[in-house]
Amino acid sequence: MANFWTSPNRDPKRAYRFLINLAAFDGGAQWYAKSVTKPKFSVTNQEHKYINHTFNYPGRVTWDPITVTIVDPVDPNAARQAAELLEASGYTIPGNENAQITTVNKKDATSALKRVEIIQIGETDDDVLEKWVLNNAWVESATFSELSYESEDLSTIEFSIRYDWAELETKDATGDLQTFFTTNPNS
Repeated sequence: MANFWTSPNRDPKRAYRFLINLAAFDGGAQWYAKSVTKPKFSVTNQEHKYINHTFNYPGRVTWDPITVTIVDPVDPNAARQAAELLEASGYTIPGNENAQITTVNKKDATSALKRVEIIQIGETDDDVLEKWVLNNAWVESATFSELSYESEDLSTIEFSIRYDWAELETKDATGDLQTFFTTNPNS
């Protein structure tokens, strides 16, 4: 059986060949994304004890948050866009007596973030090897990088993004697209 170690026509997926599409950010944040973690799921375990034996049964599936790190460019200003995202999620500060006091809620938070896609590519942007789409995604936290006179690093923003489930689209051996975990059975 041929594999990428023995076949010159097969290539492993590369960790540095990816695109992130955060639809809420100018340009989808594709050109200033620094890193992203792929979705991760866990299946809980339910134990059943019978006499002196323990049997394990799979339980609920939970999806862990992903982390996206983007460079904070001057234009478009990603820090400004992050603040706008928080406000669009329903956050208002107290003190303005004319403002309607609201709170962050799932409807506004998912609408504000819009569509989140993680795309692993081959040698070109058009060569999509796998695509993850996060459903009902919202920003759980944003961490702005430290400032220091001793560093020449770029300023970054790290987002933790929660979601209900992820859809995975990959190519099968024949090159046809196959979608997993989707609500649309025709995709």
